[in-house]
Amino acid sequence: MSDKPAAAQSKDPAFANRASLDCTEAADAQRVASRPADGGIKVISATYGGNCQAPDGNATKDLDLQCGGSSSCTYKINVVRLKDPASGCAKDYRYEYMCGNSSEPIKGFVKEEAGLGSYAVLQCKSD
Repeated sequence: MSDKPAAAQSKDPAFANRASLDCTEAADAQRVASRPADGGIKVISATYGGNCQAPDGNATKDLDLQCGGSSSCTYKINVVRLKDPASGCAKDYRYEYMCGNSSEPIKGFVKEEAGLGSYAVLQCKSD
């Protein structure tokens, strides 16, 4: 932890995004330790609010950061972290990924209002 007081931390850019992440350092360490030899989850794309004309792929980087390389991942769709790409519209969440060396993409969908605490579950089967 930091020696800075909480008020100073909230204004310090180094701490600005840290509080908004759902993943703890312990969970990150566990995720890294559980990465399969074949590379696990390979995120192709993720779009938050495509049904509201939000840009395709606008959530790909965040999904990859949270889940890429893991054998399984439960990803919390959070409007605070993803930002609101289309104000006043109930946004869905669409994602696509592959597992390890597979050439078959897996698609997932979470219905409208996805950013209010819904989860996307990405799972690669173990052989």
